[in-house]
Amino acid sequence: MKKWLISGLIVVAAAVTMPAVTLAFSSGGEPSQERPSVSQPVPERAFDCDDVQTLWACGDQMAALAKLDLSNRLTLPLGAIAIVKIEKVTWPDASLGVPDPLALYAQVLTPGYKVVLTAEGQGYEYHTDSLNRVTLAQR
Repeated sequence: MKKWLISGLIVVAAAVTMPAVTLAFSSGGEPSQERPSVSQPVPERAFDCDDVQTLWACGDQMAALAKLDLSNRLTLPLGAIAIVKIEKVTWPDASLGVPDPLALYAQVLTPGYKVVLTAEGQGYEYHTDSLNRVTLAQR
């Protein structure tokens, strides 16, 4: 009983510490000739939007997220939405200048963008942070 318990603990410890391996099997139950793929966590890439070299790329990415949000809201294709302006701003807190009266926000300066879009002759203003949050500010 003790040998079985110790062996089980070793197997569990090995399973926890080793990366997961996925084997692809053919219909016959035999392993395929393909190499197994190893699943490992991919580190998140941090974007430094204050870096002069990535400033416009980051602004364009945030404008693309704003376009996607507006496209979903209006059920329009992305091509029907135009980017009018991308302006780098620093919001006074984490509400991005669009506070919800019932919510609490971190009181920190938050770098981001003001993105102005047009669709079907109407203007839309989005406020963003510099990572992944977009908020429709006004129509």
